[in-house]
Amino acid sequence: MAQLDFTFIPTQSAAGSSNVTVDEIPEDVRKDVEAVYAALKTNPNGRMRVSFKSKAEALQWIAVASAYCKIRTEGAIRFRRSPTRDLPENVIDFRITDIPKTGTDEIREAAEALKGDTAKAAK
Repeated sequence: MAQLDFTFIPTQSAAGSSNVTVDEIPEDVRKDVEAVYAALKTNPNGRMRVSFKSKAEALQWIAVASAYCKIRTEGAIRFRRSPTRDLPENVIDFRITDIPKTGTDEIREAAEALKGDTAKAAK
């Protein structure tokens, strides 16, 4: 069997992978993302569909909206493009959702709560 040459590629954190600031994201994109996020939070069993003038415009909007989701002031949210079949290339389906907590996050929060309870009990 042939010798395989593996290369480790570290994953960048969401905050470290973007050089864009929130102020650099166009206001209309920020408002659109927040409106879609609010709508899908109310009705999470669906997705949004939007049509653009061209595929290039769609791809540009996806890049900017996705970047905003990672760096928004209120906390990061997840932008996920949904697979689309039999739709024109300038039409996209997508979801914007909360990023689920990991077990590590829950352990960290519980530890912080215990520290607070211990400090109160010591007084």
